[in-house]
Amino acid sequence: MQRWQVQLTIVLGVSLLAFFTNLGTPRLWDRDEPRNAGAASEMAARGDWVVPTFNDELRAQKPILTYWLILSAYAWLGETEFAARFWSAALSVGTVAWTWMIARRLLGPSRALWAPLALATFLMFNVAAHAATPDAPLVFCFTSTIGLWVVATFAPNHEDRMRTWSDPGLRHQGEWFPRHLGWSAGIYACLGLGVLAKGPVGFVLPIATIGMFNLLARLNHSAETPTPSKGVDTAATGRLLNLLATCLRPWHPVHFARTFWSMRPLSGIAIMLLIAAPWYLLVGLRTEGDFLEAFFLREHFGRATVAMENHRGGVWFYPLALLVGTFPWSILALPMMVAMDRQLSARRADRPLVLVLGLAWVALVVIAFTMARTKLPSYITPCHGGAALLYGWYVGQLAMAQENLARSWRRVIVGVLGSVGLLLVAGVILAAQELAPSLGVLALIGAIPLLGAIALALLPRENAARWLPKTLATIAVLWTVALFGFATTVVDQEQRADDLLLSLRDHPDARVASFGKLESSWVFYAGHPILELDPAPTNSVVIRDEQLERPHSWSPKPNPTLETFLALPGDHFVVVPESLKDQLLERAAGRLEPVATVPEFLNDDRLVLLGPPAIDRTAWESLPSMR
Repeated sequence: MQRWQVQLTIVLGVSLLAFFTNLGTPRLWDRDEPRNAGAASEMAARGDWVVPTFNDELRAQKPILTYWLILSAYAWLGETEFAARFWSAALSVGTVAWTWMIARRLLGPSRALWAPLALATFLMFNVAAHAATPDAPLVFCFTSTIGLWVVATFAPNHEDRMRTWSDPGLRHQGEWFPRHLGWSAGIYACLGLGVLAKGPVGFVLPIATIGMFNLLARLNHSAETPTPSKGVDTAATGRLLNLLATCLRPWHPVHFARTFWSMRPLSGIAIMLLIAAPWYLLVGLRTEGDFLEAFFLREHFGRATVAMENHRGGVWFYPLALLVGTFPWSILALPMMVAMDRQLSARRADRPLVLVLGLAWVALVVIAFTMARTKLPSYITPCHGGAALLYGWYVGQLAMAQENLARSWRRVIVGVLGSVGLLLVAGVILAAQELAPSLGVLALIGAIPLLGAIALALLPRENAARWLPKTLATIAVLWTVALFGFATTVVDQEQRADDLLLSLRDHPDARVASFGKLESSWVFYAGHPILELDPAPTNSVVIRDEQLERPHSWSPKPNPTLETFLALPGDHFVVVPESLKDQLLERAAGRLEPVATVPEFLNDDRLVLLGPPAIDRTAWESLPSMR
């Protein structure tokens, strides 16, 4: 086999192992997974591929691409957890493959393997790959945009050189954006899909990354730095003028306009709109503008200006999230930054283009989301492709003995990895004693980085830098597969609440409500919309049918009282924390009684399902007995 075939086999093999091991075994978790999977289920039940709803209400948090992908998997694989997550895992494999292609063009075939291996084993990238959320489709569209641009702009790297400003390897001299309409159409088509995956951010950030690179690439660097006038401290003034010139030159209005025009904006935006606009227009018409108002005003403008759901953080939030999200490769972050500073401080002609692209990619995403008030670690997952290129450059330099790893840095790396391992082992053991003894086996997950630190410490001094990449890659693969392939299944066995609702799928006439608490996974597993009951007492309520009326079928459901709910036709079921059970049973006056109860994970309370007195309890017999 040729080298590129061997590399591609390794890249695909590691990706498939990391993303698909036990992908469908754990039940849907968090809040977004069941909401997205449930929205696709409701769309399938209605035969509607336009308006997303969840729990019989408009779901305006995300656009349509994720639901289309899940719907297609449902049609092929059935409505299962594996089907809901399938496209997230599959598209993540594609993202890793694109990263390998970008690395081959810019780093050269000899160094190309490390960037995709790093990306495939990043912590937060794996979270996206294993979840039925829009993150993986967005990252794929983002990376595909960059990948198509790189392939169209840079010639194949047959000579195995690291591309620099002096030797960029362009397909056409002086052209930093493809001249052929077909290539640019493909780039903007990926941007259109990105808009369908996550909204305007799917267009703005990828094209801004390419644009930032082009602003730097198209500068005339033959111009001299202004000479300071006599009588002034020439050294200090010269440094200041040079810094100002470097910062301001890319933003000169003429230069900016020419760069912008070179990227075919008119035809490109038209292609993007041709792909994305029809669905936005159609869903706006079908929902009388409600979706567009909620999506653009509340979900975009609102999250940018207000810390929604108390998700806030300072300027430190995303740099810290990036370090955690790229673990275990982030143990190299400090020596890598020192090496990058040294490389970028050299004369411009020798600066690797992969560093310019990777830094622009990471910086733009991090800065953009830092400016927003609402902050979540998953928001910056689109920059992980750029981070992988940076780690790939540094690890490739180590592997080819182009960079030295000082003994002090080696001690830091071993110390950080070993500390993480010790903390994980100790934390899991303590958590298992508090929550469930069966979770103690997860301490083995923490043992992997701990043993990895020992392995790195035992590397021979004379070849430590060259052996480190292979050792770290092995640790990363083992830890990723153990964490996402097996640890998640162990934790899932302790979560029983969904089992309480799952049996309701066999009751087509069931009316389901919750009192005091409602989780999105309950809606998905119950297979029925769930009403949230109003806690108002009996004597303050006049039962009226109008209490359940809505202006539109997609409008938020009202919160009826228990009495109004029990007046509806059908079999009535209510999910309630055990601490509120007696209060509800007293108000039900014999029309409800406990059917089954299960412990709540990470909660001292228990959940109780109340149902009709005459209901057949066979479906719940396998659940823990009531007490």
